Amino acid sequence: MERYLIEAHGEVQGVGFRAFCQNMAKNLNIMGYAKNMPEGYVESAVVGRIEDIESYCEELKNSSPGHLERIVVSDLDTDTEFKGFDIL
Repeated sequence: MERYLIEAHGEVQGVGFRAFCQNMAKNLNIMGYAKNMPEGYVESAVVGRIEDIESYCEELKNSSPGHLERIVVSDLDTDTEFKGFDIL
């Protein structure tokens, strides 16, 4: 399983973005979370197959609510075991 931290920047808070992430993650069998960050972006920790995580990122770029300006993807440096995909 691959582990990544994804930052979604733009108009992504207060528009249903985290719920969109949760629904998409459940459909793709991705575990993790999405949470609003004080700096105004949404952070997602995602754990799953690389193909599913790539699909997740593509859906963020093409279909997410609000106005996504960019995403930043980095390695997730934790061994935390996630059960499901939570909105924090």
